[in-house]
Amino acid sequence: RSSSRETRANELMQRRAKVIRKARTKRDVDNARAARAKSTHKSSTGEKQQYANTQAITLAKRLGAKHTSNNHTIDIVMPKGRSKKTNGLEVKTFVDNKNGKVTMHTESKLRKKAWEVKRATHQLHTVALDHHKKFKGGENRKLYTGNDMYYRRGAGSYNTGKMHPVKSLAELKRLVNMSDAKLPPLAREKQGRNRKAK
Repeated sequence: RSSSRETRANELMQRRAKVIRKARTKRDVDNARAARAKSTHKSSTGEKQQYANTQAITLAKRLGAKHTSNNHTIDIVMPKGRSKKTNGLEVKTFVDNKNGKVTMHTESKLRKKAWEVKRATHQLHTVALDHHKKFKGGENRKLYTGNDMYYRRGAGSYNTGKMHPVKSLAELKRLVNMSDAKLPPLAREKQGRNRKAK
């Protein structure tokens, strides 16, 4: 009887040890998967950020403007043109944007506004570049908004439907230097609500 009890006890211990090993193995596998997913996410995010930064640099060169560092409040600073303003451009590049919207957090918006009011000659602008058809061979082309570039004066969270579609670099330059009164409706910082005619 004593031998039988010892045998059953050993079997129970072996089963318990097996369950523990299996649990540890599953935990290790789960941890490894989580680590790989985290690494992939970081890599993906870094790749998109680098791509967007490259587009801002390219746009600055084409505009004959200065691209600032990543930690600067403004992406591009344009010298004074016909408007006599120092123009600060916020550039957003869409690569996997599902809602076609420029998102700007409150803290970021406040920093940009602080830059604008620092001098009377400072003027903010927002430019959105739709690269859904270009990033990674166009894997997100189905998210394309229908135009490559959008513009709106000021800085904020804007839907492309409430931004002016820009057809060329020359047009963008004209918009940046244009007076508020002459801007197309969708390019204006403050847009009136559409009211139905009575």
